Amino acid sequence: MVLNPILKFIHDLETFNEDQDFIRYRESDLRSTFTLITLLGLVLLWLVNIVLLIQALPGSQQLLEWSIPTSAALLVNLALALGTRYHYRRKLFTCIGFYIWILFSALVPGLSGPAGFLYLTGPALLITIWFAFIPFRFSRQVLHGLIFLLIYTAFIRVLNDDKYSLMQMAGIVMFLLVFFILGVLVAFANNQSAATVFSARKAARTSDDRYRILTEHMQDVVWTLDMRTLRFSFVSPSVEKLRGFTAEEVIRMPFEDSFTPKSAAKVKELLGGVVQEFRDGKDVTSFAVGELEQYCRDGSTVWIEVAATLILDENGELAEMLGVSRNITGRRKAEQALRESEEKYRTLISQANDGIFITQDGVFRFVNQAFCDITEYSTAELNGKPFIELIAEEERPVLIEIHRRRMAGEKVPDKYSTIGISKTGRRVNLEFNSSTIEFDGRPASFVIMRDNTEQMEVARLIRESEEKYRSLVERANDGIVILQDGNVKFINQMMANILGYQVEEILNTPFVNYLAESEKEKIREFYRKRQAGENLPQIYESMLVRKDGSLKPVEFNNGIINYNGQIATQTYIRDITERKAAEKALVESEQRYALAVEGVNEGIFDWNLETNEVYFSNNYKAILGLTPEEMKNDLPEWESRIHPDDKERVLKANQDYINGHVSVYNPEYRLRHRNGDYRWILSRGVCLRDSNGKAYRLAGSHMDITERRKSEEKLRESEARYRSIFNTAADAIFLIDKATGAIVDVNQPAVRIYGYTMDELLTMKIGQLADEPDDTVEVLNTTNRFHHVAQRRSVRKDGEIVLVEISASYIVMEDRPYIIAMVHDITQRKKAEHALREIETKFREITDLLPQLIYELDNHGFITFLNRTGK
Repeated sequence: MVLNPILKFIHDLETFNEDQDFIRYRESDLRSTFTLITLLGLVLLWLVNIVLLIQALPGSQQLLEWSIPTSAALLVNLALALGTRYHYRRKLFTCIGFYIWILFSALVPGLSGPAGFLYLTGPALLITIWFAFIPFRFSRQVLHGLIFLLIYTAFIRVLNDDKYSLMQMAGIVMFLLVFFILGVLVAFANNQSAATVFSARKAARTSDDRYRILTEHMQDVVWTLDMRTLRFSFVSPSVEKLRGFTAEEVIRMPFEDSFTPKSAAKVKELLGGVVQEFRDGKDVTSFAVGELEQYCRDGSTVWIEVAATLILDENGELAEMLGVSRNITGRRKAEQALRESEEKYRTLISQANDGIFITQDGVFRFVNQAFCDITEYSTAELNGKPFIELIAEEERPVLIEIHRRRMAGEKVPDKYSTIGISKTGRRVNLEFNSSTIEFDGRPASFVIMRDNTEQMEVARLIRESEEKYRSLVERANDGIVILQDGNVKFINQMMANILGYQVEEILNTPFVNYLAESEKEKIREFYRKRQAGENLPQIYESMLVRKDGSLKPVEFNNGIINYNGQIATQTYIRDITERKAAEKALVESEQRYALAVEGVNEGIFDWNLETNEVYFSNNYKAILGLTPEEMKNDLPEWESRIHPDDKERVLKANQDYINGHVSVYNPEYRLRHRNGDYRWILSRGVCLRDSNGKAYRLAGSHMDITERRKSEEKLRESEARYRSIFNTAADAIFLIDKATGAIVDVNQPAVRIYGYTMDELLTMKIGQLADEPDDTVEVLNTTNRFHHVAQRRSVRKDGEIVLVEISASYIVMEDRPYIIAMVHDITQRKKAEHALREIETKFREITDLLPQLIYELDNHGFITFLNRTGK
């Protein structure tokens, strides 16, 4: 049992000897130690030779003869050891020198015989020196010592078998074994002492390095304030990153100069209150100072948050205050941005033209004013009212099923139409755009509702108009043909009748086949120029060839359209065989009709450029809230209603199109409504030109696009808010395609954390950044919309591991699921925590090794720390 602690310590010591740093520390003085021992050994050798010669002891003459080559070998070995640059070779030469001494020591008893027992002091001294001064690891010292004994004993036995009896050999072995054991103990003590010193130095060095790294690289500023002089007695170097001042400059700076006047007064008042509470016996050793504003070197200011602890002297009086200052400027800016964003959100919701409401458990939890206006209820009447009561009876089963499936996490359409019932019983055509949100910690439906009664009526009118258009085209008295790449892509029945063919015979055939030979080159040139965008007369006369070979005089009226996604020519072809007078009347009638068909949308206008007469349809005037009698059919009336900021641009657009400078007429501008508001108008029109290309008539349509413009503006504002938060966030933000895991969008902090460029990240998948399995993307869905990972290992581009926190949420954009993940780098925080734990461990280990009693008392005299000696 007694040997167990010793064996354990020997095992620990040998384990310690495996540490390369400890080995280098032990062998750092090997060169000088080996030199000193060799030289001292040679001096002693020759002093012994001189003494033996004077006393004329047996074998002294032979010893002198062997001492000369031995000394030479030792000096050569020393010279080689000093001349080499390699440490392992110096160790080798040290061992060689030791064995030279062994062989020489073994020769001495052979020369002197049993009478020279005094010579045994030589190997005994050699063993002692080996264990006491040669700084090899303990196991190797013992090994070489044992080899020494074996070589020495065997050498004497072999060379001097006739001179020594068995008892004499046993005496020699026992004598040297005593010195071997003493040497082992000395080596053991040396190694133990060296290990203790090395551990203490290493711990102190590690502690110093970690403290330096911690104070130089931490973001927070650690400081101590002398409570008697109100001056800083210590400030960590990180203050330079925070304020631009060095730690020495801050220490020399008066306390109040570090803060803005308002913050300085706040600190003084707080310190006065803390001191008074301490004197009153209250426990105020730790407290938070709150948010303060400090000056920086460049004149700017930074906001900090301070946590402080009071430090008492040996008499229990206030001596210092230990504090930690944290930069919260970014947080304050983010909070301010959040408040502004929330204010804009409330303003947007309250002023939105679309109805917005939130339902939970089938009842209204929130409604905006626009929703109240549409449904004719007040906010108080709607809050808590069952949603289904505002839906027409025949629509309720469908909406109940949609709501049930959405709450169950199933995928249902976000947009759908239904019929609502207002407070007065009026039926309203509604369009819902729904999504699931979290409201007061539970799922709820967020719905944007639009009254599309007017739009549905317009859509119905458009369908009717299109049906009329198709009917008119098929029954038109003029031939209508659409050409693309010179081939006939569409003709109406009248065109087939003019040519004397069936419709199917003409489709997908070159139109030039139906032109008179004398007209082909002219028509080809017109077609080529029109496709190139050149200005050409729209109406001109030509000659067609019928199926029976007869010629048919016709008039072409051409225009460029988009047909099946490609540019095409649409041509109205009229038979002009009749008399010119009837033809002229018919042409004007058909042109007006054609222009009306092309320009019809909502409001119609027709402007005779030669007489300057203009016609505005009743629907055109209704867009501006006017009756047919309230708006005259003249240009000054129209010009007076143009917004002052748009007037010059619109009049120029009119003139440029009339003069042929541009090929398309579709300006967007504002016209004054009867109520004084301005409505956004999209105007489209076409010109009729004579054979010289001069415009003589402009006709087209006006469409009210006010709501569309407002929606576009709201979309831009929303995108701007998102981009502002996305780009200014301190943490990395990833927008991830849930289906593929591809990174769709990422902000700049992600570049800093992971070391990739922005372009590289946008070509990667999120899984490539993980160093361990991560199911964040898989677990998020319409049911589990939020997920938090407290710690995850990620890998940078350079292979370095970073520790991160991940907060992710599930969103749907354009019917496609995405993940927004916020990644916070906690590597430095984890390293700091680990370093603090190691410092605490090392402190306890060092104090436990000290023989003195070390303890710590709190303010009440209770022991809070006691080292192993005290225990």
